Amino acid sequence: MKASPPALSDGAPDHVGSAIRRLDGEEEGDWLESFDAIDDDDGRREVAEAAARFGEAAALRAMLARGIEIDEPGGIGSTLLELAAGMGGSEAVECLLEAGADPTLGLPLVRAAFAGHLESVRLLLEAGANPDGANPGFPTALGTARAKGNKEIEALLLQYGASREVGGAASEVVLRHRPASASGNPDSSHLPALRASLDSIFGGGGREERFGGELPIELAAVPPSTSAPWWTVFTLGMSALETTSRHAPEPRLTELSLRLPADWDIEQALSSSGASQWRWPIEQLVHLARLPHEYRTSLVPGDTVPNGDPPEPFDQTTALSGWLLLPDTIATNEALVLDLGATRVHVLACYALHASETKVKLEQGLDTLMRELAAANLTPALDPRRPPVV
Repeated sequence: MKASPPALSDGAPDHVGSAIRRLDGEEEGDWLESFDAIDDDDGRREVAEAAARFGEAAALRAMLARGIEIDEPGGIGSTLLELAAGMGGSEAVECLLEAGADPTLGLPLVRAAFAGHLESVRLLLEAGANPDGANPGFPTALGTARAKGNKEIEALLLQYGASREVGGAASEVVLRHRPASASGNPDSSHLPALRASLDSIFGGGGREERFGGELPIELAAVPPSTSAPWWTVFTLGMSALETTSRHAPEPRLTELSLRLPADWDIEQALSSSGASQWRWPIEQLVHLARLPHEYRTSLVPGDTVPNGDPPEPFDQTTALSGWLLLPDTIATNEALVLDLGATRVHVLACYALHASETKVKLEQGLDTLMRELAAANLTPALDPRRPPVV
């Protein structure tokens, strides 16, 4: 089934709509006659975009011969090649490539992988499309193919050198990105006020440890209490740099929290020489706090972060192998967002997952996973020996 014609832009002449409907077979007549009657570039471009979506290769050739710019992003911000790759099919893709369309502009390869168009993927790779191209925080074509379970496209991309270090989609999965140095200058001026606010919510006292580096991270560990019978560990320093990505376009300041059992050996956990069975959650928390800055992405509610691809257990003492990030509602029964004057900081709680649980999240959605976790009546505190709920 062809895609429905796009809504006409305000003031578009009737022959724009007529050309699109004739292309789509909804109206009798010669579409080219209507196209040639269009006297403005925007209207002509609108018809060309429809032809790309409909996969009308012959129509695209005719319009290109009449001066349509092949690589210029249209009113919806996509090139003709992107539209053809995502919706039109391989004949339209081949037509545009033969006419000189640039496969490195935009993300036609990712769109073709998402649509499951194997031949379009092949054509784009042969034409020089970047197998690792992606928007920050979103998957490459390989990540898309893996999430869709398309083994043929996955194998083809690997054949052309696609990296297994792929980025993750919003509320889907964040895997290892290619490293990039942290950008921007850290601003820690709000951290004292943030610490005071978090102490008032989680409780003060306890242990602290500072982890140096390009972006220093301080961890505060609040002892168990009657109302919170677990160690509450939270980061300070992640919010010294803003994070931005396509699925979180507004700059965000974020810190993380993690609950550990009351009998957790917090001294060993925070010591650089501590035993790994106690220390691995702390090392992971620091890694998560630095990840969005080192890889220029963001962490938002609903993201999952597996420990490698495929996920491997964090430590020999546990089968847990990934993280789920959710708004921290444990202490206040609502999402913990702190307004510190002109600064707003989001606090995300970290929940450790089994590989099978991460898979359910990716394939069936967050709601399905949350129902399974709720049915298991898990406590907020990490349990390294808990069985998987699915």
